[in-house]
Amino acid sequence: MAAGLRAENLILMTDTKGLLRDKNDETTLIPSVHLNEVPRLKAEGVISGGMIPKVDCCVEAVRRGVKKPLSSTGG
Repeated sequence: MAAGLRAENLILMTDTKGLLRDKNDETTLIPSVHLNEVPRLKAEGVISGGMIPKVDCCVEAVRRGVKKPLSSTGG
C-alpha cells in the first residue's frame, strides 16, 4: 500500500521491540538492515517466525520505492 501511495516512509507498528539478533535479549536490537543482509539473517534464524512477514513487507516496500521503512513498537 505504501508503494502504491508513493509514500516516502512506512511505519510498521508491532508488539515487538524490533529485529533482535537474540529474540530473548532486547539489548541485541539490530538498528538497521540492508536488503542484501535479509537472506543471511533468515538463514541464520535471526529473522524467523512472525518476523518473516514483517521483514518481507519492508523489503517489498523498499524495492517498490519507499525510502524509509520504520518500525514502531507497541510497548
